[in-house]
Amino acid sequence: MPSAESQLALANTSRIAGGRVLVVGFDTDVARALSPATVFYQSWRAYRSSADVDDVHFGPWFLSEQPYDMALVEMPKETERLRMALSMARASLVAGGRLVLIGRNDAGIKSAGRHLSEIVGENEVVDFRFHARALTATASVPVARASLEDWEAVFTDEIVGRALEVHSFPGVFAHGRIDEGTRRLLAVLQVDSGARALDVGCGNGVIGGWLRKGGVSCDSCDVDALAVEAASRTAASAFASDVYSDVAGTYDVIVTNPPFHAGVRTTSAVAIRMIEGAPAHLESGGEMWLVANRFLDYLTPLREAFARVDVVHEDNKFRVYRTRR
Repeated sequence: MPSAESQLALANTSRIAGGRVLVVGFDTDVARALSPATVFYQSWRAYRSSADVDDVHFGPWFLSEQPYDMALVEMPKETERLRMALSMARASLVAGGRLVLIGRNDAGIKSAGRHLSEIVGENEVVDFRFHARALTATASVPVARASLEDWEAVFTDEIVGRALEVHSFPGVFAHGRIDEGTRRLLAVLQVDSGARALDVGCGNGVIGGWLRKGGVSCDSCDVDALAVEAASRTAASAFASDVYSDVAGTYDVIVTNPPFHAGVRTTSAVAIRMIEGAPAHLESGGEMWLVANRFLDYLTPLREAFARVDVVHEDNKFRVYRTRR
């Protein structure tokens, strides 16, 4: 079933269609309904599922030489990523073009109008159904922060004796900082120099960059284009993958600080996929290292997937697991 945002978008196709249309996000059925619209995804999962859409793009930032008359944007959950998406879409509009922003009521769409007015132009509500709301604005505010670099955060931090320059973008996990769970993991992580490692769900690439500083050959992957871009700048080797969907070959070590949120919900689904799929991408005797908040108990799936599981660090917030195939 389409998401609430997509249901509302589909209910407003006659309002949106006409001229050159840019669609940012949404389920694939919205793209089909608005064809021949240009569709842009920052999610590798969404991009892979839209192979039958004629004009579909994936990346951290959308840039077109020809401007669009209309942009339809699915509201991201984080405020800075929302502002980034609105700025990107605004930069793609003709003067006087319209932007329609759609989001769920429980995700903050009611307060998103302020950002829409600041970045695009004065907004109004055009529809509210399916527990979602559609806002529209006409492009009248001058374009600002119109490139990916305008949103990049760069900082240097020392982690367990290794100085690392970290690049990050809005919406990427631990944007602008190093997560405490990652620090706990790296404080105990043991990987031999010369080993081949994979940082799955890499975020801004801190784990991969830190391992490379220690002489480890490390690839990094993530489903989010902005994370892939950040990790490429931090760790030098990153690619898009929905967990292991595009991982080729096997590694000596898989390392991860897995996500546990889907929107506003807490979920272990992605971490479980990482755990269950890891043995197929490890050499015989290979290891998986994983850090998680204490309230997320991964012992059962780890023991089902691996011959040996040890808790190598535990405090009042985190556990670090070391497993062996």
